Amino acid sequence: MMVTCMETWIMSDREALRKVFGARLQVSALLPVDDLEQRSRSDVQLALENATRNCGPNKVYHKGRRSFQVLAELNPGTLMDLPHFKLLIQALSSRLPEGTGGIPQCRGT
Repeated sequence: MMVTCMETWIMSDREALRKVFGARLQVSALLPVDDLEQRSRSDVQLALENATRNCGPNKVYHKGRRSFQVLAELNPGTLMDLPHFKLLIQALSSRLPEGTGGIPQCRGT
């Protein structure tokens, strides 16, 4: 139950990317969301780099500090459209003690 890389989740939340990279984010350079989890690690990372290359000095996407900055902005509700993310949330929720209410941001699983 693992996606190729966390960038798959990052790329699926276009709004989070806009928050971090601003108006110069080239959305057209991003891969389509519908088959994102089937893409290779290199395809996903290259697309993120290309989409952010005009966002300003030191703003090009690279794994590291920038990736964690985007992760902090991700909307779990948006990620629920990704089958592997949904399975992860279901697996985690099923292992939480009864009465905890599951994972609040992802209810409905």
